[in-house]
Amino acid sequence: MPVKPSTRLFIGGIKRSVDKDELTGEFGKYGSIVDVWIAYDPAGFAFVEFSTVEEAKKALEAKHKTICFGSEVRVEYTQRKEEKDENSDDKPRLFIGNIKTAIEKENLSAVFEQYGSVTDVWIAHNPPGFAFVQYDTMEEAQRAVDACDGQEHFGGPIKVQITNGKKDGRRKRFKDRRVEWQNNNRYVELLSFLLWQL
Repeated sequence: MPVKPSTRLFIGGIKRSVDKDELTGEFGKYGSIVDVWIAYDPAGFAFVEFSTVEEAKKALEAKHKTICFGSEVRVEYTQRKEEKDENSDDKPRLFIGNIKTAIEKENLSAVFEQYGSVTDVWIAHNPPGFAFVQYDTMEEAQRAVDACDGQEHFGGPIKVQITNGKKDGRRKRFKDRRVEWQNNNRYVELLSFLLWQL
């Protein structure tokens, strides 16, 4: 399910050397920028916020999958946490790991919509290899886990697990998952997950 158009854009695939001034100069061609945030650990992505949705739309249409700062960038709408559905924390989200091939949201939706109503899809591109799929109900999410965990999709057997439910349980899940993923050298994935929640 595509993210609703907003004033905030996710910019993925940028080089570590790109700074705030460069992003502002490049994306400022399409409208008035009110905020720029760049990730450095892990590096490779940023958020640019415009004054209006129309300006963000122009930037997305002009820059998505184009060469920018020496690499191909991915530009998508995103939203701040407070702008998302106030009930989204109650909706189950699945972590999809061990993705071996390049995929788009449509590819994930085609697989996981068989098991219920998918309300959101997010795919990591830098670093690649994992994604998140959100369902309306826990029953739908559990059906997807039962059907897809360990099955061959996207170049190999994928890992599918439920990552969150209600907000008050997030801290415990964070602690448990941090230990598990550190042991498997997957800490970068956890950091990316947390940034997605901002």
